[in-house]
Amino acid sequence: MPICDYDDHQLICHKISDNRRPILLFTDGGRATAGAVLLDGTRQQAFQMLAPKDLISHWLQSVVDQIISQIELWALLVMSWQFRHDLCGRRVIAWIDNEAARACAIKANSASSTMKVMSRILADIEVQFPNMSWYERVCSFANPSDLPSRGKFHEAAVEYGISNGGSLEADRQLVDEVIRLSL
Repeated sequence: MPICDYDDHQLICHKISDNRRPILLFTDGGRATAGAVLLDGTRQQAFQMLAPKDLISHWLQSVVDQIISQIELWALLVMSWQFRHDLCGRRVIAWIDNEAARACAIKANSASSTMKVMSRILADIEVQFPNMSWYERVCSFANPSDLPSRGKFHEAAVEYGISNGGSLEADRQLVDEVIRLSL
């Protein structure tokens, strides 16, 4: 039985019987950078994202000095936005190495106002571009996105056989919305 939604007058269905393999998405965060690995059949790419300075400043004002959970959730949010059309109508397994970020993605809620805003935006993306998401925890040492989060694309290519997808810059509208909704 398909789960359906409409997007731009096109019917989008999730079929339990879909025989395509799920898209695997690994994310990781650091001090001001994040990394991601997207695996979808022969498409196997690694990405790095820099968190915008004004967003980091906003988080530091709200959270004080520990923003690793925000960076970890930011990586998932940026990838979900950037690849929303690719993920739409697909089964997606997202591997996150931060439990707070994973819990926020599952619940679309958090006691932290900055995390709550990002988790709600993530949920809005999933409503507008529906997919069948499963969020799972991955240890840092087993996370292939750890290397791209530190800009080590060559090492990631050698160790995991993934190509360099380059640096992703977050959509300015997304950054502004995260800040605006957190105020």
